[in-house]
Amino acid sequence: MRGYIKGLLLVVYLLSFSGYYIERLEAIGLGVALVLYAGVFGVLLVALWLSANIRQGLVRWVFALGFFASA
Repeated sequence: MRGYIKGLLLVVYLLSFSGYYIERLEAIGLGVALVLYAGVFGVLLVALWLSANIRQGLVRWVFALGFFASA
């Protein structure tokens, strides 16, 4: 049950910024930039989902510190 709640919270968080994502995609237009943006966004989504499902505490903290440092 706990994993489902994390996934649901992640989806709700990402949907709360859907207007921003749509505005950004319209500003980019069609082309290579759109493909690159979508690729980076996809990698980010996979990384967030994987980090939300890490079971070991130490590994989870290392990921959290890595995300914190990159922000």
